[in-house]
Amino acid sequence: MESNGVLNVCTALDKAFTIPTNVMLQSVIDNTDEAIHFHILVPEIEFQTECDFLKLSKIRPGIYFSFYQVKDHEPGGSLSMNGTLHFSNAALYRIFMAELLPVSVDRILYLDGDTLIDTDIQEIFATYPGSIISARIENFKSGYFNSGVLITSLQYWRENNVTEKLVSFLIDNPYSIYKDQDALNSFFQKKNTPLDEKYNYPAMNYGRFGREVIEPSVYHFTGTIKPWKSHAPRSYPFKLWRRYCQSIFPEYNFRQQVKLSLLKRTSNNVKVFLRQLSQHATK
Repeated sequence: MESNGVLNVCTALDKAFTIPTNVMLQSVIDNTDEAIHFHILVPEIEFQTECDFLKLSKIRPGIYFSFYQVKDHEPGGSLSMNGTLHFSNAALYRIFMAELLPVSVDRILYLDGDTLIDTDIQEIFATYPGSIISARIENFKSGYFNSGVLITSLQYWRENNVTEKLVSFLIDNPYSIYKDQDALNSFFQKKNTPLDEKYNYPAMNYGRFGREVIEPSVYHFTGTIKPWKSHAPRSYPFKLWRRYCQSIFPEYNFRQQVKLSLLKRTSNNVKVFLRQLSQHATK
């Protein structure tokens, strides 16, 4: 949080995530009364102005945007997601937050574009005011956390050369599957103050095996089943996401997107298979 009381929120996207990210941003604005400064990281080659991606239906006073065009960081290709699973290279941009954002920004809440905020994010800042980093643990045995929602201190990053160390991890581990998340865990796993699950709640868990989150939450559409696909579940988080989407993009065709998704997934699976085959041949 800046000295003037503005909540700092960061996200990263490429053109493929324009619609989900607009939905996420709108859900933050609608559920939080405080002033918010959004710091948005985008690939330089895809976006030239803020108007290229901001399509929000409602923006109230006290909402600010800063736009950061990120140049490719690919020494040896190690800083590329390489078509792995459902990720894009924009997922890596979060590791450059401390370098890209102004030095006046310390406390920052990072939100993936496939999250939906159904709570006041001020609660997250108030609950974790001094942690080095707070992220939801996915594997309690190892302490491995999910990096889709995290609150951290960029001042700590700058003082401890965190970005440089994360980049070094990626260069040394070019075939890391979860790239940015693996890098963040390599440095922060033992420093993590666990984030309450309700602030990064896997949307697929809603209503499964009797599990429902009644209190306000941050829903995360992890995995390949996304609310913008026609075969997505009809549970509350998915229906809420679609209501937001249709208010911003009334022309959006959910049924068409599943066909495009299947084509993209097939292409990614082929890339992963060829890369694994190449790795095996060189051993």
